[in-house]
Amino acid sequence: MASSRCKTLRPISTEIDRATLAELDKAAASENLSRSELMRKYIAEGLKVKSYEDNYDKLTRIIRQEINSVLNLDDIRTISNNNTERIIKVLIKFAKTNNAAYFLLLAYLNEIAPPENYVERVTETIKLSMQYMSSKDDSMLNDTDKLIRLVSGL
Repeated sequence: MASSRCKTLRPISTEIDRATLAELDKAAASENLSRSELMRKYIAEGLKVKSYEDNYDKLTRIIRQEINSVLNLDDIRTISNNNTERIIKVLIKFAKTNNAAYFLLLAYLNEIAPPENYVERVTETIKLSMQYMSSKDDSMLNDTDKLIRLVSGL
């Protein structure tokens, strides 16, 4: 076994301070390795880290290139921008329709509510709608009994 080690391993000489040597011996003992084995292990690990650091930029470029070839980020941005504009247009149309319905309800309420209660009714209706908008769920609309009680209390 000693002859095969001599063929692959080459002795080197280096100098380290006493504190580092003591730490090295302590680490070697804790891992049940000789000082030389631990030094070889640390050198191999250090070279792997150095190799990774050297290749990091290259790997980043390759990954980015692969992502771009598969996903084509420019196309995704274009699609996203087009969909955003469509969603905004739909929301604007919805808001217009919603406002028209709101004013229609106000006009109807004005006809059926006694004039002395009109402002109070509108104010309470707005409070209820704000209460609904601030709720975390849609249970207010799903609980018809509760909804009728709230509206009847106006």
